[in-house]
This record gives sequence, C-alpha cells and structure tokens, in this order.
Amino acid sequence: MDKSKKKTLTELGKDVLIVLLACSALWLADRIRTVMPGTEGTDPFRPSEVQQLEHMEQVRPLRLVANGVGGTGSGRCLLYWGEENSEAVFQQASSLLTEALSSPGKAEKTSRRHWEEALTKRPGLYFDFQGQIPMEVLTDQHREDLPVVRRLVLYKAINGMELCYRDETEGTYLAQQVAVGNPDHLEELLAALTGDETVYAFESAWSGGMDPDTLLHPTAPTPPEYLASNPVGGGREALEELMGELGFSVSTSSFYASGGEQVARNGNNMLRLSDWGTLRYEADGEGSDHFPIQSPGDLEHPLARYVDTARRITNAVMRGRTEQARLYLNRVEERKDGTLVTFGYSLNGIPVRLKEGPAASFLFRGDHVVQFELCLRSYTPSGNTSLVLPPRQAAAAQEAMGLEGQELLLVYTDSGGDKVNAGWAADGRSSERK
Repeated sequence: MDKSKKKTLTELGKDVLIVLLACSALWLADRIRTVMPGTEGTDPFRPSEVQQLEHMEQVRPLRLVANGVGGTGSGRCLLYWGEENSEAVFQQASSLLTEALSSPGKAEKTSRRHWEEALTKRPGLYFDFQGQIPMEVLTDQHREDLPVVRRLVLYKAINGMELCYRDETEGTYLAQQVAVGNPDHLEELLAALTGDETVYAFESAWSGGMDPDTLLHPTAPTPPEYLASNPVGGGREALEELMGELGFSVSTSSFYASGGEQVARNGNNMLRLSDWGTLRYEADGEGSDHFPIQSPGDLEHPLARYVDTARRITNAVMRGRTEQARLYLNRVEERKDGTLVTFGYSLNGIPVRLKEGPAASFLFRGDHVVQFELCLRSYTPSGNTSLVLPPRQAAAAQEAMGLEGQELLLVYTDSGGDKVNAGWAADGRSSERK
C-alpha cells in the first residue's frame, strides 16, 4: 500500500472514531431526556436508570487536557466541558476514568517531578475538577487513606496505565497502577484529537511565578458574554411552583411574607424564596424524611449517596431554568455540624462566581437533609464576547500585584446584574514544586 492511501485510511479511521464517540454521547443524552427527573411518571427523589447515568457526572471534570494527541502522538490540547463538539470526548474520557478508579490498586507517594512527567511526557488525560472532591465520592470506596483531590492524570505507563493525583489536604502526590482498562482505548481517543499550544506554567518562561499547574495559551481567549436573569422571580405563585416540583403539598402548607421573602411551612419543613431567586430549605430538629437519602444500587458509601441525593434535588428545580449554565460538583466537606455538599455553575466549562456563594449547597446529618440553598440564575448568550487580556499580559499584571504562587484562572463573575463577562482571577495557592 502506498503512503498516500495509508494516510487516507488513517484519517478515515479517525473520522469514524469521532462519529462513534458522538453517537455515544447522543445516545446518553437521549436516555437522560427520556427519563428526566420531575417529569410525569418519575419521582425526582427516587433512584432510576437516568440517575445511574447521571452519577457519571461526578467524574466529569470542567477541563480536560489531552497529552500525546494527533497522528504523531506529540501534541497537546485543552478542552472545556460544554464547548461545541466536546461532549463526546468528555463522555469517553469520563468512562475511562470511571473504569480506572474502579481499580483496587494501592496508591504510593511520589514526587512533584513524577507528577510533571505524567502531565507532559506520557500519553494521557488530565482531569481538572476545579473543586475539592474526596476520592471516596469518585470511587464509591470508603477507606481512611483516600485523599481529597482536584486534579488527576490517567496516562499510559510501561506496564498498562497509571493514575497520578495530588492530595489537596497534605500537598503530596500519589500514583497507582491501574489494574483494569485498555490502554488502546486511551490511545484511540488521543489520536482523534488535534493539538493546540497549551502549556503548563512550569513549562513557561513567562509564567511570572504563578502556580506551576496553571494552564496557559499564548493567545487571548474569546469567551462569550451572557445575559443573566432570575428565572423564578418572586411571589407566592413562584414558591408554590417550586414546592410542587419538590413534592410538597401546597394545600397543606401555610404561607406568609417576611423581609423580601415568601415563606412556606409544611409540617416540620420550611421553604423560603427571596426576590433575588434564592430558594432556602430548612428542617426542624434533626431533619425531615421528605428527601430520602437513597441512590442507585452501585452507590454504597455515605458521601457518594449524599452527592447523588443533592444532585437529584438540584436537578428537579434547576433543570430547564438555568439555560446555558451547567452544574458541577465543587466541594464535599465533613464538618462538626454535618456534611456539606456544594455545586457551582459553569458556562462553557468556565466557573461562575456568584455574589451569594455557590449555586447550590446542602447540609446532611445522618440519613437526613437538614437544609439546602439553591441560587437560581439563568444565562443566555448576548451575541457579544468578553474582552480578556492575553495570558502573558495577565501573568505580568498578577506578578505586579504581588500575587505570586497563585493560579491564573478564567472565571465568570455574577454580581447580580443583567450581564456576565469572563475575566482572569488569581485563585489561591494550589500546587507547589515538591
């Protein structure tokens, strides 16, 4: 076979793989629409087939970096969750990570150098959740040695595949052999992607002393501008509609107005809806049985079950109201007063920072939902783009402000106005050269 025909067949193979990945994502989306929580014949707080599919979202990152892409296996590219044509890639990558996390392999401490080599020298996928997620939630395994993570990289090693990640509590790095999973599937996904000029700050000469794991690109991003609004408004009618979606009886509830809020009491359950669009729920005493802590049969451990319950309640209210925004898990924290689970909004994989905190927050105690708060916001494209500095200039500005060691991160800021734009933010110290 001559070289031109061989090249044509290779390119055809890549096109076929992309089509298959897209079909897989479309099938999953169709299954979710078919059994949507809150629709007729479905209890939004009981396990169902779609809720098992939605558990995949717990291992879906906001950003994905593929290393070793293209036919030569020498490129690298950055993908954001929600970007056009990225859904199939994220679905396939999440499936690979889910499979790898099911491996019972024991993690061993490793070095910062090993971490950097895994990111840049090995064919693999880097997952950035942009939150503080206990590995117990991702693996549904309960062990004392499981850390809290934000970033993981799944890569091809000499013997099969390995996982490497950073313990966000201790600041140390760990690596483990993956006992399950096919490296060929990883390589097929990487070969179908096209490289860009993404680099890490630790590879760059102009990073300005920022967090070494900051992702950089030489050109200025052009994220869209969005129109923002409150999708529920105020008034008793809006509160009654939300109560119905949450399974509360309006006829057996009492209502009153207080300080810019509509308030409803149903038994030992209290719900408040503010004019801003924030829905608050509180249960008297130790909690209510209205929201059962149940989940699909494959979730066995408390933290994973809490996240699943919080996601189902949030989806019952927010689905169809937030327009372009997607929810992502950004924190699970065990505290003295219970377990806190929070979600954030993202637009095209870029996190949204709200003036009132997270998009959704839940407090669990034992087998009960003690309280939750949902900030309902709707986002639609305005047709304009955000004006964002090129990363190199943003890095120089960050250094001039004395923010050395912090990550340069692209975020949307929602202060309650009618428009939101993306811009650079310094986001604390998350990585060190160890």
